[in-house]
Amino acid sequence: MTDTDIQLVQKTYPKLKVMAPRLAKYFYNRIAELDSTLESLFQADSASNGAAFAELLDQGVASIEDPKSLLPEIKKLEAKLTYYNIKADCLNTIGVVFVDTLAFGFGNEFNAQIQNPWVNAYKEYAALFFAE
Repeated sequence: MTDTDIQLVQKTYPKLKVMAPRLAKYFYNRIAELDSTLESLFQADSASNGAAFAELLDQGVASIEDPKSLLPEIKKLEAKLTYYNIKADCLNTIGVVFVDTLAFGFGNEFNAQIQNPWVNAYKEYAALFFAE
């Protein structure tokens, strides 16, 4: 990721942060539509999922200048994927859903200038999964 990518993610994040509960609901509904095997990762309590989504998004943006600082959280998520026998290629589906969720959150403002830095950030974090 470039410094410009980092700055743009940080600059645009407040718009998403204020609508985190709606984004979480959208995200989890899209996951269920695209790959029902991933539903086992999420709690039945949608409020807990929403809080977890918002927290992970916060942590991701806060760590964007040093993505490896999020490794402890990534390793917990990786362990959960392994526990439910979900393979690394699920990160592709999650990436698609993440972009869909960004498009939902940014609405008409969503364009390549916003999308590309966020996708680069996702790729940066996704590359840390199953890396060892």
